[in-house]
Amino acid sequence: MILSRLQLRKISDICGDIAQVSLASIAVPYVINSQNTSLALLGFIITVAFWIFSLVLLNKNETL
Repeated sequence: MILSRLQLRKISDICGDIAQVSLASIAVPYVINSQNTSLALLGFIITVAFWIFSLVLLNKNETL
């Protein structure tokens, strides 16, 4: 399936939004409360993964 530039950009925006939500809802609360460092680490990993995926999609969008 070939996606248009606009579709790739929108998917990239969605991935960036997912990253921000996971940072705000998973990572930050556990860092502030220092209750569970493994969940905080998981939140950071999810956040970074979605940000990287978003950047990869933007880069692919530029090469089309």
